[in-house]
Amino acid sequence: MKKLFVLLLAIACVAAPKAWSAAGSEEAPLSVTELLEQGVPSEAVPDTYVQGYIVGCLDKVFGVYQPKWDVPSAPVTNLLLAATADVRDVARCITVNLPKGEVRDAISPYVIGNLGRKVVVRGSNELYLEYNGIKGTDWYKFIEDEDPDNPVTPDDPDVITIFESLQEDAWTMDPYWTEDVVKMPASMSYVWRWKSVDGKNFMNASGYVDGVDNETESWLIAKNSFNLTGYESVSLCFEHAAKFQTTLRDLCGFYVREVGTEEWNKIDIPEWPVAGGWSFVNSGAIDLSAYIGKNIQIALLYRSTADGADNWEVKNLTMKGKVDGSALKPAGLSWSAATAVAVVGEAFEAPVLSFDTTAPISYSSSDLKVASVNAEGKVTAFAEGTTEIKASSPANGEYEAGEATYVLTVEISENQPEEFGLLLDWDSATCDWTFENKSLAPGLEYVWSWAYYQEGGFHYLKGNAFVGNTPYEAVAYAISPVVSLEGYTGVTVSFEHAAKFQTNLAMLSSFLVREEGAEEWTRLHITNWPEPGSWAYTNSGKADISDFDGKRVQFAFQYGSNEYKADTWQIRNLRLSGVPAPGGSGIQDVEAEALGYARWYDLSGRPVPSAPERGMYIKVVDGKAVKVAVK
Repeated sequence: MKKLFVLLLAIACVAAPKAWSAAGSEEAPLSVTELLEQGVPSEAVPDTYVQGYIVGCLDKVFGVYQPKWDVPSAPVTNLLLAATADVRDVARCITVNLPKGEVRDAISPYVIGNLGRKVVVRGSNELYLEYNGIKGTDWYKFIEDEDPDNPVTPDDPDVITIFESLQEDAWTMDPYWTEDVVKMPASMSYVWRWKSVDGKNFMNASGYVDGVDNETESWLIAKNSFNLTGYESVSLCFEHAAKFQTTLRDLCGFYVREVGTEEWNKIDIPEWPVAGGWSFVNSGAIDLSAYIGKNIQIALLYRSTADGADNWEVKNLTMKGKVDGSALKPAGLSWSAATAVAVVGEAFEAPVLSFDTTAPISYSSSDLKVASVNAEGKVTAFAEGTTEIKASSPANGEYEAGEATYVLTVEISENQPEEFGLLLDWDSATCDWTFENKSLAPGLEYVWSWAYYQEGGFHYLKGNAFVGNTPYEAVAYAISPVVSLEGYTGVTVSFEHAAKFQTNLAMLSSFLVREEGAEEWTRLHITNWPEPGSWAYTNSGKADISDFDGKRVQFAFQYGSNEYKADTWQIRNLRLSGVPAPGGSGIQDVEAEALGYARWYDLSGRPVPSAPERGMYIKVVDGKAVKVAVK
């Protein structure tokens, strides 16, 4: 009986959750590794001291906390602490709460220069933002002495980054990859996809669906080619994971081919993940020096059979090269014009970019509210104003880094009908539309939401049934309040929308209109769908609703998805335009003394003071716009 009691006690000690944890001290703080090994205590442990390196923070993106490894764009309330300064895996970090005041002002990763610094913090060890962490941080101390276990290695100025992609902190996959599916059963709609689990983002390839191993072959190919002229050596690495390994190492791999050839050459991956878990490991340096002086393409190949279909996860791919010392040539980026003019709703012929560089070229717009530019350089104009369109390229072994810009002026055509209504205003923090779910698969709580894009500074209507990395079958409506078309003829409606991952969106989703009180909807034609591959917004084109002239109507966006694929649809700035009807202008008369709170724009859409002088204006309140004569 005594032996049985001892055995039961031992089992209880192993199985019971930890009720206490070592707390360290100012003189001997715990390391991040020690705190992680202890696990999250079942009860908070006050006055815990822990030391480590500031490597990033958890940044809230679309309502989900995501790791961010560079300086955040706005102040944050937490930081990620790691055992070494090069950690880029949130599972190897602890989250540290930054209360407002001295602590946040001193050690926040938002403060330039703090990333990579070693610090000791004190607070309560407990669960914080779903990770083992420190809350209520009330003390800190920077450790400036060099750590012999974490020496600072100066960057080699002759080693440059040729290509970086599939970064784990990217909420969506960058547009520089394409999938070439050679073989796939009809029950599948893709092999490769961008996936997120516990705040980690990565490419996932799998032929295993609903408990069945399927025969597949699919190439994930980088769209860019890479000219390796001017390098002494070139290598590439990435991180990857694979828990269930049956055919992975035999059927899958990394490939290279010269531009202009058909045959892909397999290059050995030095390090494969250890089977049995989802731990990411570095692939090791994949030597590409045999291709120096050549122009190449790279690809990841996934294959599976009916006898084995593994999951392969890949992230943080980087190609670097050591330049051979030869003089670099100018990139030669140049636009054919220094300025250009675009008109909202009309075709735009952009200046032509010429270049000499063989490095990838990226595009950006300095004001996304005026116009956006996609990964191919195509511009879409949205609102009156000016923006700078920039093309840029990094340095490579043959060419210097370069950039070129032109100033784009966006205008509203004087000949186009008046814009008299605005719904889903991107400046509005609230949305007065009604969300109705016709059918939601079990496990899906909602489809539509009013979201905020912090980087662009605007709001948008978001439809999505892809939750927890699972596509759900759904039909849901976002329905507008009643809108009056009185006083106008020849009314048209348009909006701006974006959708990076498109499989069945245009087939299952619709834009609708109906008269107030009616039950049946009329489907409206969407002339322009966004280009897949980026989140650049596109104008839908004007839909004719003149059959409803003078009536009171409602609009709706119908979202549809199935169990195989659920796309994300982003929508903003639904605009109504028309010609004032004879005998009625659709104008509201307002006394200047009774203006009330609103946002005001002139007839060209430019913001004006909150108390405008007498004249004609567009008045926007809670996302509703009316034409107003201020007397």
